[in-house]
Amino acid sequence: MEGFRELSITSSGANNIEINHRDAQKGIAVAHLAHERNIPLEQIMTIGDNLNDISMIQMAGVSFAMGNAALEVKEYAKYVTDTNIEDGVGKAILRALRENL
Repeated sequence: MEGFRELSITSSGANNIEINHRDAQKGIAVAHLAHERNIPLEQIMTIGDNLNDISMIQMAGVSFAMGNAALEVKEYAKYVTDTNIEDGVGKAILRALRENL
């Protein structure tokens, strides 16, 4: 079982499983890119809908869950927007700009 500590197991849907190295997560990628571009994490916005998005939702200063997101994603996100078929991403961006999030 020792080798399993190196793994991160998530899912982006009911019919799949994602097994990656623990350092191959979206949150780590977001943090790396923010650091590389000298952008504070508080000024980073992420939008997600599934369990494999939780690490980036936790990393960002402004985080949205899609209206059709898994319940756990909604619990971690600071805000919830409309579903993907109701222009949720665009509405989240407009809200962030309008409210200066």
